[in-house]
Amino acid sequence: MKEAADGMAVNISDGPVLVGCDNQDSIGLIASGVVRQKTKNIDVKYHHVHDEQKKGSVKFEYATSESDPADLLTKHLAAPRHEQLL
Repeated sequence: MKEAADGMAVNISDGPVLVGCDNQDSIGLIASGVVRQKTKNIDVKYHHVHDEQKKGSVKFEYATSESDPADLLTKHLAAPRHEQLL
């Protein structure tokens, strides 16, 4: 544990933070960092994730929609799927 500037404890792990994402195009954009016609209007601040992945502090991995627990908070789900994620 390391203490942050605001006095709160921050857990520093030995490896990169793993982030699951069910959008393969987003993962590809983060990995390549290439700006194309369709992506040129993305604000520069969002390119920060590309830099962090290059540094090795974060790693984006593909996660199937079936295994994504964030769906519980971000999507309208049928009752069986809702119960499964709970």
